[in-house]
Amino acid sequence: LGTALPGWTGLPLGDRLRRSFRCPVLVENDANAAVVAEHWKGAGIDSDDLVFVLAGLSPGAGSLISGRLHRGYGGAAGEIGALHLLG
Repeated sequence: LGTALPGWTGLPLGDRLRRSFRCPVLVENDANAAVVAEHWKGAGIDSDDLVFVLAGLSPGAGSLISGRLHRGYGGAAGEIGALHLLG
């Protein structure tokens, strides 16, 4: 679901990039990528349980539980700005 780029909804971006660059590719939303980055090299480096709240064009949150990214049912965890689209 691409709320900021609606034309990208359903686009197999990972597959296209994988073919172009011939390397593993993971496509993730901004808040999830940010919480992983904070855990890896940022303010959350010493904690395995984190929440990153993104306040921007489309508000959202990314969360790590026991060091693992939490996506929730259907990948909708933290999709604050898209709640109206998810029903």
